[in-house]
Amino acid sequence: MVTVELKMLPGEAAAATRFLQSKIHGQIRVNGNRIEIEDEKGLDVKLIVRKFLHREGLTSYRVISQSGTLKVIPENEQAPEKQPADDKIKGIPPFPPLSTERLPLMDVVYPNYTSDRPRTFKKEKR
Repeated sequence: MVTVELKMLPGEAAAATRFLQSKIHGQIRVNGNRIEIEDEKGLDVKLIVRKFLHREGLTSYRVISQSGTLKVIPENEQAPEKQPADDKIKGIPPFPPLSTERLPLMDVVYPNYTSDRPRTFKKEKR
């Protein structure tokens, strides 16, 4: 059983019920702003509800699926909150990219390494 909640669309419940009845041949029960559908997959019902929203011109709404319940909510309701640009992270400032704290072995000299040694390449096989 799939439940469609139309709490955010108070005047569209009757139109949505008519649209769903024309597309779905299963049993449909209506309880206020809640539509219960038997014998249908959640993804199929979600697609049909999205088609209904598009057909009615309600493009500022979206359908969210949560454990057998489809909720129609406004597009901007669950947008992640953006932090203001002047909000700085409190605490220790990060190290500069090539600081001595990050690269403590920068001044170590390796006795067996000479950088002026010419590179030797393997001979090509014939």
